[in-house]
Amino acid sequence: MIRYTALRPLAAAFKAHPRPYPQPNISIRNFTHSVTGSTRPMVPIRLNRPTHIQDALFKTSTIQLVGINMTGDALKKEREEHRQQKLKADPEHVTTTSSVRKIFESSQTRKQVPNVSEEEGDMLKGIRADLKAVKEAFALDEVPPEVFWIGMAGLTPYIVTSISTLYLAWDMNYAREMGTGYLVDPQTAEALLHLLEPVQIGLGAIILSFLGAVHWGLEMAEYGGKHPYRRYTIGIIAPALAWPTILLPLDYAMLTQFIGFVGMYFMDAQACAMGWTPNWYSTYRFILTFVVGACIIMTLIGRGQIGDAITPAVGARRHLEEIRQVQREHVKREEEERSSRMGKDEKVKESKEQSQNEG
Repeated sequence: MIRYTALRPLAAAFKAHPRPYPQPNISIRNFTHSVTGSTRPMVPIRLNRPTHIQDALFKTSTIQLVGINMTGDALKKEREEHRQQKLKADPEHVTTTSSVRKIFESSQTRKQVPNVSEEEGDMLKGIRADLKAVKEAFALDEVPPEVFWIGMAGLTPYIVTSISTLYLAWDMNYAREMGTGYLVDPQTAEALLHLLEPVQIGLGAIILSFLGAVHWGLEMAEYGGKHPYRRYTIGIIAPALAWPTILLPLDYAMLTQFIGFVGMYFMDAQACAMGWTPNWYSTYRFILTFVVGACIIMTLIGRGQIGDAITPAVGARRHLEEIRQVQREHVKREEEERSSRMGKDEKVKESKEQSQNEG
């Protein structure tokens, strides 16, 4: 009888031996031994992976494709089981407001994921930064109160003209629909609009000229050093752009002045950055430019609502055209009178010559 133990040497001869692994380098073994044998605390290697915020907010559920290898009836049965499966109610964690987040609500990621800072866990930090920038832009803490209130008082007539233009335009449209105006009749509203148009254009030219004159005063006071040519040039550009607008129609004049106000703001902001003006001047100028720009937009909207319902105002340009037309008529009349006078003189001269010849 052959025992099973007697066949073990024969079976071992036919057994495949494993391939020997390459021996590591001596330097690598020494480094590994030194690292593993060290008693100092080791810092684990950080791999490039998403942050805790991304893990908490954008973590997707793992879907296990159970029936990927199934076919036929088994696959249909598996799908039917998953379709008939009901979700378990968990009112402690799921409510009607659990998935609703307010606009200014602080992030809850800090509570869900530990070791996350509050700044990193705030989802709306970009919006908050924008709101903070707007708040700082309108902050008037450093602006002297007398400068602010006097400046706003100077803008009061400009604001009144814009609001009046907008209201009168609405009243004219109201009268067109209802047959009569709400407070004033259409003829009075049209006359007031013709009166407000040159007033607003003139006020805009005065304000622009004043903004340029500020740089002349700062240069004369040598605030921030001496920069005569640059500052005086800025002071000249503003009135040179402002006063020709009184010869333009309302729409073109308002748009030109709007460009002038915005351009002067950027010049003032650049001058403030270079130390030519006080630190609060750029903020102050931003407020003034914002108010003036809003007034110009209101005026253009009001005039756009009435369209051609109002006759063009007799502006300075039309006055000049009328003066030139009158001058042409006077010149033509003088030429006619001169020619007629010369004809009469020639006739008198001829008659005298004939009388002398007869005598």
